[in-house]
Amino acid sequence: MAAVVPINALVKEVMDHNAPVAKTTSEQWQAATFKQREVASSREQFLKPVLDHVSKGGSANVAIRNLLKKIESKQCTPSYMALAESLGRAGKVPGRSTIHGWLKAYQDEGKSGLLDKYTGRVRKDYGWEALAVQLFQNPNQVSYQWVARRLREYHDFESATDSRVTKYLKSLPETLGKNSPARIGKHLYNNSQKNFISRTCENVPVGAIYQADGHTIDVYLEHPNSGSGTWRAELTVFMDVKSRFIVGWHLSSAESGVATIQAIGRSLLNHDHVPAILYVDNGCGYKSKIMSDEAIGFYNRFNIQTIFAIPGNAKAKGQVERFFRTMERDYGVSFGEAFCGEGHSKEVARVWYREVKAKRKKAPTLGQWCDGFTKWLENYHNRPHPEFPDTTPHELWSTLERTPLHIDPEDVLKARESRVVQRSCVTLHNRKYYHPILIQHNSRSVVCEYSFEDDTVITVRDESGRLICDAELDCKKVFIPQSRLDEQIKKSRDAAVKRLEAKIHEVKLRSGALVENNHQYEELHELQSSLPEPEPKAPDVDIDLDIDLNEFD
Repeated sequence: MAAVVPINALVKEVMDHNAPVAKTTSEQWQAATFKQREVASSREQFLKPVLDHVSKGGSANVAIRNLLKKIESKQCTPSYMALAESLGRAGKVPGRSTIHGWLKAYQDEGKSGLLDKYTGRVRKDYGWEALAVQLFQNPNQVSYQWVARRLREYHDFESATDSRVTKYLKSLPETLGKNSPARIGKHLYNNSQKNFISRTCENVPVGAIYQADGHTIDVYLEHPNSGSGTWRAELTVFMDVKSRFIVGWHLSSAESGVATIQAIGRSLLNHDHVPAILYVDNGCGYKSKIMSDEAIGFYNRFNIQTIFAIPGNAKAKGQVERFFRTMERDYGVSFGEAFCGEGHSKEVARVWYREVKAKRKKAPTLGQWCDGFTKWLENYHNRPHPEFPDTTPHELWSTLERTPLHIDPEDVLKARESRVVQRSCVTLHNRKYYHPILIQHNSRSVVCEYSFEDDTVITVRDESGRLICDAELDCKKVFIPQSRLDEQIKKSRDAAVKRLEAKIHEVKLRSGALVENNHQYEELHELQSSLPEPEPKAPDVDIDLDIDLNEFD
């Protein structure tokens, strides 16, 4: 059963919402409608002759009687006559008692006292209001009619008609309405209903802050290894916050530290620039040891400060999130039937997927997507900047003041790990690397720099970063792939196979549990019948023994 909000809390909130609150005169004026303020100002202007007479010490009764005589004899100006007729009913001038009431209210409360006190028709309470709110706060987002029907059929409230319940629920504040936290969830409520801080990039230098994120593209591609079937790639993007320029991107099968190093490494190499701050989420690709470790991590190697966004807060990386949305709506939809994002036709996608599975159609290739994305990205960089419309991302990025790498380009895409030298060798990922000079560092910790694509050599440094040697591969087990990328692919494939085997085993158990038990019973019965029959037991015989103990003396 769905969780509901406690009725006591709802009763209190509904009563607080409907209870009248005493207001000061200034608050009354602020709370009045435009029409009420206009009428009050007209009444004040109408009372001006009376107020002038009273302020000089005259009698209010005399002033009102003289004013009504002037109006009756039409001795007032046409504009004042029109004003008097507009304030009365059916085009008549207000009566003496009405003017007396206005005058007293003005003297007591000022201009706010002339506001129309008519509040309209007062709603009748039927007794089901709090329960209706409780039923409406359902995470399944039930309808108004469902609540009304529930009140009538399960709680015997005959007065809970559809129109009454609907009108009442619509009059509630949004914290209890159709977009309340109980109906759509606190997370979605905070992201879609609550206010958020909008930050400007005016004081941020170009190239100072990068945002990064991963996104599974909404286009089914042909698998690059098998050449058949469908596959969705993971796109990792690094964006400069100020210019919105995409400084680096990488496609992989899933988010990982390897994909992150490839993407940020290309951004560093292509532009020879190191950002000061990197704003990322808490994904495994950004918080892995090879990225965030204080001693050997990628960020620490380039002195890049990292800021990790609060989990579940998409607005923190709003720029790069908006980029993914723009990319899919502008570029992804161009792939037609292969597109599976927001707004696609499920019927068309289902038919296309069946045709691809039957090999009557082919999905777009990875190369086609990459070529089109590169061209689209060039056009995107030359569009007006969303925050600075007079310029483009490309023009802003061209003003970059670079912070050079000052490092060998071959070392940028390498990862680091700490190891202990044993017998002049370093063991890394089941591979042994040897160099004669390593004997001087036996039993000491060293830092190993390695490439994902070539495992024939590693760079060995001491803990302070000084170069020791380039150790070559000395021994590698036969079953290890030729590169670490191949090894990662093999691990991912083996894990997928294990998951499928576990699923198949579960399906077999669920579908054939009784058959397997019967089979075991039959085997036990056969085993019992094949055993030799036990030898018969000797019958129990009662024997009387007569022993004379004197014979043993």
